[in-house]
Amino acid sequence: MGVAIRLTDVVIQNDSLPVAQIPYGGITDGLVLASHLRRSLALSADISGNNTSVGLNGSPVFKPSNMACVNLSGLTTGADTTGNKSRTMCVVAKVLPGFTGSAFLMSNYSGSHGCSLFVTAADGLRCQVITNNNGVIAAPMPQNIPGLSVNINDWFFASLVVDVESGKATLHIPGKGFKYSINLLYPLFESNQKTLLIGRSSATTAFTGESNIAYATYHNRALTETEIMIQHSAARSYCSAVGVTLA
Repeated sequence: MGVAIRLTDVVIQNDSLPVAQIPYGGITDGLVLASHLRRSLALSADISGNNTSVGLNGSPVFKPSNMACVNLSGLTTGADTTGNKSRTMCVVAKVLPGFTGSAFLMSNYSGSHGCSLFVTAADGLRCQVITNNNGVIAAPMPQNIPGLSVNINDWFFASLVVDVESGKATLHIPGKGFKYSINLLYPLFESNQKTLLIGRSSATTAFTGESNIAYATYHNRALTETEIMIQHSAARSYCSAVGVTLA
């Protein structure tokens, strides 16, 4: 006679088995790059379906639920960001206390041109959109965005939407119910820089410390406010699955 054994509250773990990629659940129209950043460069590869290249830039550290960008390290992507074109950047990130300088989360900034989501020790979360008025370069987004309150030491979702058709740039923080827009009076200054980086910038801007990034997407169009909410929901679902508590 056989013996039946019932196991309750038992977890069987085999670390030699491959870790499965979690499917992308956000907006696909205009999607160029989607990356779930964790465990390895292979698991952090683009899952948008476009096979956008993703490679190391420096020596980021891959953790079970995110990528740690220590000092000037991150990822280089093959997403083409050249020209006066609309775009949407979305990230889930946090920056550990005690850092100095500017922690770039997603950027094609290279000193005098580009668009960026970043954090500074002095000002907290910032974004930048550089314009060109016949050679006069400007960054119209204010250094301290009015009404913005984000704890950068906790996980947060942020999105920068640049809509060249309507002439607006907007920072969205859906978890805070926050939105701030500026008018873009002149074209984007993108003439020399096309490399989209995650976790750092191409500029020599100093950063000492550690930023953590769990989720990053790039669209080649301006997402609507409703679509940003869908992105936020998709990011929240993914983060919940990997143990990241998103505010």
